[in-house]
Amino acid sequence: MYHNYFYDLITPNQLNGHKNHIHHNWFELIKDTSLKDGEQGQAITLSPYNGHVNDNLIEYNTFTNGEGPCIELMAYGREEDDISANTLQKNLFINCGNNPWYPAGIGKGIYVQPYAGMEANNFYNNILSSPLTEETVYHRDTAVTPEDFNGRNTVSGDSIHGNATLVNLSEQGAGLFDANTIGADAIIDNPVPTKHYCPGIFLLLR
Repeated sequence: MYHNYFYDLITPNQLNGHKNHIHHNWFELIKDTSLKDGEQGQAITLSPYNGHVNDNLIEYNTFTNGEGPCIELMAYGREEDDISANTLQKNLFINCGNNPWYPAGIGKGIYVQPYAGMEANNFYNNILSSPLTEETVYHRDTAVTPEDFNGRNTVSGDSIHGNATLVNLSEQGAGLFDANTIGADAIIDNPVPTKHYCPGIFLLLR
């Protein structure tokens, strides 16, 4: 799935399967809904119906102004659940978790639940920022900054490195993020030299 613009939706995209490649999409203003209990404002959830969600690759996507955590890895505590070998890399998260259903989701771009069966996933070179908190990642009952998230490498078999906080965005302030304020000369503190493109957004990553 690539080159899509998802705007003003009130339901998450639930990824339940194997070997999906989601890249170069823009998820903007994903909202919660009052029609169902629990968090429904995520852009993407990796969550099993059949017990297995494996070998999916989510990369080069942009997530802005989501009410819930923008990506959530979630399970149901069942013995057969298996969410592993999935990779989230080189994604951009700005102002996610701005009105989550549960308080732990405030300001979170990446949210990983602590349930058994969720292990050995990969998180590389993602960029995150929120005006609500510096701790934009929730990893197994612990809220952390992207830099401290890297320090949790190998916890539950997860491979974690190169994640960073978006610099020079503090002047944006609270409220909805205006993607037009970032242009081609925007510099992000990312150790991997590459380019990040989504419709309407061009970011140079250093």
